[in-house]
Parts: sequence; structure tokens; C-alpha cells
Amino acid sequence: MRLFSVAAHVLSECEALVSESHGPGLAPQKWITVGTRGFVNALIAPIIMNLSHGNKSELGFRFVDFSPEELVVAAFRSSLDVAITLEECFLGERWQSANVGDSRRVLLARQGPPLANSKDISQLVEFKVLRSAYWDVNNVVSSGDLPPNIKKHWGHEVQTAATAIPIIQNSDCIAFLPRLAVARTLQEKTIVEIFLAETPFSCDASLFARQQRDSPTKALQENFIDCRERCE
Repeated sequence: MRLFSVAAHVLSECEALVSESHGPGLAPQKWITVGTRGFVNALIAPIIMNLSHGNKSELGFRFVDFSPEELVVAAFRSSLDVAITLEECFLGERWQSANVGDSRRVLLARQGPPLANSKDISQLVEFKVLRSAYWDVNNVVSSGDLPPNIKKHWGHEVQTAATAIPIIQNSDCIAFLPRLAVARTLQEKTIVEIFLAETPFSCDASLFARQQRDSPTKALQENFIDCRERCE
């Protein structure tokens, strides 16, 4: 499974990060802090933990969920060792980044509503849209998580895909979410992907790793692409 490969490379990179950043005779800092969106942590963290236990690794991991704005602040304050984002952003001079290409966002609805069988984009205005809202260190802000070519209209706001999924399952609300966040739920067929003409469903996805080694991200980049393709 490719998620396993991603986790294995994250673990090996983190172990190398620790060993190379401490000289002989010094007690290493064995905590690696990984910051990303909650659904990415939910996919990767369990596998990394199992691998770490199997390898008898002495590393300890902190998997911290961040909003996009919070992640940038934490990176600039050097509070993270590894950061994974779905948005292109500048995290400071000490970080090097690897762009892993496109990660699709998909339009979702519960199984069975009229929109599930529609190809008419104009029908979207009849449904309330779940948008993202998060804390940006100063205020609660709304993001622009609406399908392309759709004018803004009233709906509801939630912070995480974990909150959005049961709302979609039990109402006529629709949502525009990263497919990675809902891949398992789509397999269970309790929500469905809506395909509408003239509406591209994609966004840039980038992987960022802190630059404490000469080339820490190459293998991780390749395997993250494999992970994305398998989940999507």
C-alpha cells in the first residue's frame, strides 16, 4: 500500500534529521513535530506510529492539526520539523519545499439527492454549501472553498472534513473538499462525488519539509505522489 511507503519515508527522514543535527556525545532531541491539516494526519500518523514501533525507534512524534494560517505561524516560529500543506505558501528561508502536483477537490453530496444525478451546474444554487472556517490567530475567518465558476451564496461553515462528512450524510448540504479527506467515506458509498460539466475540480498541493539536511525531500516527494494517486 502506498500510504505505507509514504509513512516509511517520513520516518526515515525524521530519524536522519535527528541523527545529523546532533554531534556525538550529545543527547538528541527525539521529538519530531509534524504539522498539517487534520485529515492528512489521520491518514499518515497511524502508519508512522506502527512503523516506528516495529523498528524500535526511539523517536517520539507530535502530530499537530493546524489551519493554513496557524501552520505558517508555527513554521516561522520554528515550532515544526515537517509541514505538509495543500496551499502554496512561504514558510521562511530555513524551509525547502517540494511541489507534488495537483490534489483534487471534489464536489460531494449525500447518496440519493436530486443533485447526485444532475449535470446542470445551475442547480447548485438550490443547495446550501459547507464552507471552511478557521482561526487565523486573530479572528475566525471564512475560506473560499466553493466550486470554480460558482458565485458565492449562503450556506454553513465548518472547520474540518470530519465535521463536514456527517453533515453531508444527513442533509442536502453539499461541500467542496480535498478528495484525500473523504476517500474512505466515498468507498463506503454514504456520500457521492458530483460530476458537473465546465467545473474543474483541482487545486495545487505542495509538500514542505524543514531544510536541515542537504536533500531531505526527494524520496518523500515521490512517495507522496504515489499516496495521492492511490487515495484519489
